[in-house]
Amino acid sequence: MIVEAIRGDRTFEEIPGVAYINGDGRLVANHHKLWPQENLHLPARITTKRIHDEVKGMVWAEDSRGCDSNCTFCSRRGLRGSGFSGDMSPKRVADDLEQLNNMDIYKVSFTGDDFGGDPERTFRIADEIIQRGIRMEWSVSTRADHVFERKNTPEQNARLKEIMKHCAEAGLTRVFLGLESGSQSQLKRYGKQITVEENYKAIEVLREIDVDVVAGYMPIDYLMTVTELRETLEFLEKTGMGLKVSNPLSVLRVQAGSPYLKLMKNEGLLGEKTEDLVFYKAHFKDPRIELVAQLADKWVEDLYPLIFGLKGEVATVTLAKENQNSPARNVETTLHAFRRLELEFLKVLVGNLEVSESIDRDSVNTIRETFVEKRRQLLEGVKSQLLMGAYGDIQTSRLLNCLKEVSQYC
Repeated sequence: MIVEAIRGDRTFEEIPGVAYINGDGRLVANHHKLWPQENLHLPARITTKRIHDEVKGMVWAEDSRGCDSNCTFCSRRGLRGSGFSGDMSPKRVADDLEQLNNMDIYKVSFTGDDFGGDPERTFRIADEIIQRGIRMEWSVSTRADHVFERKNTPEQNARLKEIMKHCAEAGLTRVFLGLESGSQSQLKRYGKQITVEENYKAIEVLREIDVDVVAGYMPIDYLMTVTELRETLEFLEKTGMGLKVSNPLSVLRVQAGSPYLKLMKNEGLLGEKTEDLVFYKAHFKDPRIELVAQLADKWVEDLYPLIFGLKGEVATVTLAKENQNSPARNVETTLHAFRRLELEFLKVLVGNLEVSESIDRDSVNTIRETFVEKRRQLLEGVKSQLLMGAYGDIQTSRLLNCLKEVSQYC
């Protein structure tokens, strides 16, 4: 439409979602309009084969857009102004998977934020895949209450389980759940509208039908208490999800356009925007949590290239159940070793800080130094394994490059 306007075939007033300077020199911003997903063409897939065969990268497919939730840490609702949009037909979703099968691609991840936003439509997608005989292992992102919801009748929850089982029969192998916390008061502050019980039950249901569960988790936020941090760490320990979360040291960022920003304003803790104009600087309500956040951020910064590389390899090689060969398993085992160390670090810190409202800096420094040394030893072990070729040729090459960027900690 922009090209057509430049050609003179239409006016800028007709184009949704653009800002422009009109003839009077005034800035005009047109309201955006969501394009009907059913009218979208199938992906061209021009580079997909190369990404899959040569780069060994992940292949993505689309099933839906948006999310019906109103989590306080998310700016999507404020920026996009809409919820879940599932008007892409199950037939169209299956058409794309069939196109990938024709390219000898049999593993895919779906991009939708809220797969299962319409559970019965989800069932029809799985049904379409099965009826066509499409061979595909796939992963999705969804909410815990699309798997189990406390307000449902037993029959309704049985139906949700049946739908997820049907998806597993159609090739679903992994579900990414937005758990975020194991503390009820923190979940409430996050606006999750999900209970800790629902998080437990969703994990249980998925494991019962033999679907791998990974999760998004934000254990640290600006308004939390040390007790809440202990509770959310205990949840990871009880469920074993500490090894399966995206980042157990994650610190919530105050995002422009998010409701959490208003919470921070009300507390008088909000600072100025960061240089990227996406987030805000802020102060922590409890100085003990601020110290934990600083140590967590520094740890993540130190290891970011390697952990990011390990996560990428795990996401790629362990999607397929039959692809659990030794090199792939070694990559996952290595990532889990770092996760265990990170969780132990947090647990020891919290135990120390819960004793008193004042901070014993010497004690905290001793804890930090102890775990940095444990981390150094772990990194040395990873380096030795890489040089011995324990991870497979492609993984070794990529991970050695990642390790070079953290060599100062080795």
